[in-house]
Amino acid sequence: MGTARRGASVDAVQNAKSARDELREALEEVDIVLPSLGIDAVTLAAPYVIPLVELGRCRPEVARRLASLVRGDASGTDGAQRQARDVFDPVDGGVG
Repeated sequence: MGTARRGASVDAVQNAKSARDELREALEEVDIVLPSLGIDAVTLAAPYVIPLVELGRCRPEVARRLASLVRGDASGTDGAQRQARDVFDPVDGGVG
């Protein structure tokens, strides 16, 4: 591998690591942890390095929370929880 390509590979890996770290921090802000979040080792072994961020595995409830957040529900609750929250306000006991 030539020096120029090696430098580009190092930059690409650093970029992927930075993206992974940004995602981890953003998820932590909404109390979501993806334990397997990392850099995909298979793409690091490719002749032309284009590393991917590996999101990994999570429990179904975490996947639903992520889906809800991606859809724009900042609370990260699913529809049933959101609907229940809208009907009953636990703070004052009233209906919302």
